[in-house]
Amino acid sequence: MVSPAFVSSFLPRLSPTTVPTAFRHNAKPLRLCRAPRAPLRMNTDPDKPESNPANQTTSAFEAPSFDTDVFSKFVDSAQQKIDSFQQSVQEIDATEIVDNTKQASLGLVDNFIAGDWLNRGELYGAIQLAFVVFLLRGGGALDFLVNFLAGPALFFVGALISGKAVFDLGLKQLSIWPAPVPNGELQTSGAYEYVRHPMYSGVVLASVGFAVATGSPARLALSIAFAAFLSKKIDVEEQFLKDAYPGYEEYSEEVPYKMIPTIL
Repeated sequence: MVSPAFVSSFLPRLSPTTVPTAFRHNAKPLRLCRAPRAPLRMNTDPDKPESNPANQTTSAFEAPSFDTDVFSKFVDSAQQKIDSFQQSVQEIDATEIVDNTKQASLGLVDNFIAGDWLNRGELYGAIQLAFVVFLLRGGGALDFLVNFLAGPALFFVGALISGKAVFDLGLKQLSIWPAPVPNGELQTSGAYEYVRHPMYSGVVLASVGFAVATGSPARLALSIAFAAFLSKKIDVEEQFLKDAYPGYEEYSEEVPYKMIPTIL
C-alpha cells in the first residue's frame, strides 16, 4: 500500500514563493460591474400640461342616452297582450268543454256500434288499427317482420314467379334475346294471364328482396336500375313479338300490364 507521504512528495507545492513574480504584480482582482442605466427624468416645465397637475382636466362619465318613450310603448303593448290573454282564459267555459267531449265520445261509440255487423268492412278497420298499433310500438318483432317480408320472403316469391313463368313458356322458347325463337308459340296462359312478362317480374322482385336481405344499398340501387333496363328491353321485345305473332296486339290489350299488375 502506498503511503500518503510518498504521494505528496510527487505533488507540486503551491505557495507564494512558487507563483511567478510577474503574475503576482500584474494580477488584478475581479469586480462585478453593471451596465449603466439612464437616469429618470421628469418634465419640470410648468408650461406643459402633463407636468402641471393643476392643468390636467378629468372628463366626467356620461351615461348613454335612453329613449324612455320606446320602452314605455313596449311595456304598454306587453301589458295589453297579457290582459287580452287573461280575458280569453276567463271566458272559457269548462262545463261546455266537458259536455262537448262527452257528446263526441258518445257519437264515436254510436258510430262503432251502428250498422250491420260483419258486413261493414271490419277487415279493413282491423288492418287499419293494426297499422296504427305497430307504428306506435315499433321495433322488436315489427322490424323483424318487415325485414323478413321485404327481404327473404320477397326473394322467394320472385324466384317462384320466375320459375312458374319459365315452366309456362317452356324451355324450348327460353331466350335472353329480345327476338323470339323461330317457330315459337305465343303463350297467354298461366302466369302470362296477369302480366305479359312475368319472368321479368320475378327477377326484379327477387333482386330487390336479395338486396334488402343482405342490407346492401348498392344492390338495391342496381335492382332499380335493372328494372328500368328491363322495361326498356320489353319495349324493344314487344316490337319483335308483334311482328312474329299476329295475335300479340290483341293479347296486349287484354293484358295491359308489362311486369306489375295495376302499376306497370
